[in-house]
Amino acid sequence: MKLLALVFLLFVMQMSAQESNAEVKKLAFGNPFDPANQDAITMLNRIDGEAEYSLMLFDQWQPMDVEGKDGTLLHIDSANYHIVQDKIFFVNQGKLYELFPEKINVVTLDKHTFINSVYEFQENKAKPGYFEVLEHGEYTLLRKYEIKKKVTNDHPMGLAAASEVEYRQNQEYYYLREGARHPEIMPTNKTDFIMIFRKNRPRIVNFAKENKTSLRSEEDMKAIFAFYNRLAAQS
Repeated sequence: MKLLALVFLLFVMQMSAQESNAEVKKLAFGNPFDPANQDAITMLNRIDGEAEYSLMLFDQWQPMDVEGKDGTLLHIDSANYHIVQDKIFFVNQGKLYELFPEKINVVTLDKHTFINSVYEFQENKAKPGYFEVLEHGEYTLLRKYEIKKKVTNDHPMGLAAASEVEYRQNQEYYYLREGARHPEIMPTNKTDFIMIFRKNRPRIVNFAKENKTSLRSEEDMKAIFAFYNRLAAQS
């Protein structure tokens, strides 16, 4: 009887811990999304009722690790990043929730690390958004996802419903200087690009020339940022 009582007690404690963890996910990090069901999850993956282009970053929903601003660490089994809405959604006990961006410090989705920061998306207009961290250091390289809509074949009579529309995932690059409040968009001109770095400019120029880097290459930009951050760490 004592053994049965102990097993029952352990079972109750385990169930209590699971419920407690679920409540943390729901209350501390999740804003309920209505309607919270599988139809809503499916709906998030479509442009409209007819299109079948995914608006999510990942085809399959992924495990997510969250680090809260208060230091809380949390693992969530099923989550995804909605590119157009610029939101991270997660499923908890069969219901859909939106992650509170103001409560998180770092989010990791399928080995992709995200931060949320206010940025200028139009001239003199700012809003919070998610950025993927590509290279972290004194100067952090960030990637911003977006989906562009393009009409590829206009109907001669001007009928919008008969026009062919193409959706493409686009990426823009930003940088965040240590101590700065907001990310800034990456210059596409080489001279302007070098000027964002406040130190070691001659060495960065030499590194870029020796390695024949291009600002059109993500890997090259990561290499330049990594090089600068190594220099900064040594000084």
